[in-house]
Amino acid sequence: MIQTQYNLSGSAVGFITTLPLIAFAVVSPFVAKYSNRFGYVRSIIAAILFIMVGELLRSYTNSIGLFVGTSFLGVSIAIGNVLVPSIIKTRFPKSSGLMISLYISGMCVFAAIGAGVSIPLAKGLGLGWENSLASWFILALLTLLIWLPQLEKRKKVVETISETESPSVESSEISIWKSSTAW
Repeated sequence: MIQTQYNLSGSAVGFITTLPLIAFAVVSPFVAKYSNRFGYVRSIIAAILFIMVGELLRSYTNSIGLFVGTSFLGVSIAIGNVLVPSIIKTRFPKSSGLMISLYISGMCVFAAIGAGVSIPLAKGLGLGWENSLASWFILALLTLLIWLPQLEKRKKVVETISETESPSVESSEISIWKSSTAW
C-alpha cells in the first residue's frame, strides 16, 4: 500500500526496512555514553518521544517523512535495546535472567501483534495504512505515561544520595570496544 501510494521502487521499499537496522548499527555504540550523561530514565523517555514523532512523521507526511520517521523509530528502538536489559539487571539483579526473558518475549509478541494487526486495521476497518501505523502511537503514549513518574522517583533517589555522606565512587569509563563483558 505504501509502495503504491508513493510510487516507490522495490529498492526504496527494501531500504525502508533496512533503515532501522542501520540505525541500530550507528546508534547503539553511543547509547551508553549518552545515557551516562543524561541518565537512563531521560534517555528512555527521549526514545519514547522519538518513537511518537517517528510514528507521526512516517504516517502523516510524505515519502521523505516516511524515511525520516522510520529512521527515528530505528534510533529509538536502538536506545531501548541497549538500555532496557541494563535497567532490568539493575532493578532485578537476582532474577535478571527471567525478567530479560520476559522482556524479549514481550518484544516478540508485540512485534507479531503489530505485524498481524496492522493490515486488518488498514484494510478491514478501512483506516488506511497511515492511520493503521499511527495507531501504535497510542502504545508509545501509554509507555511514556508509565515512564514519566520515574523522573520524579529518580530525582528523589539522587536527592537522598546527595543528602547522605556516602563516600564518593570514582567511575571509570571503559570503552565498549575494550570491555571483555561486551565482547
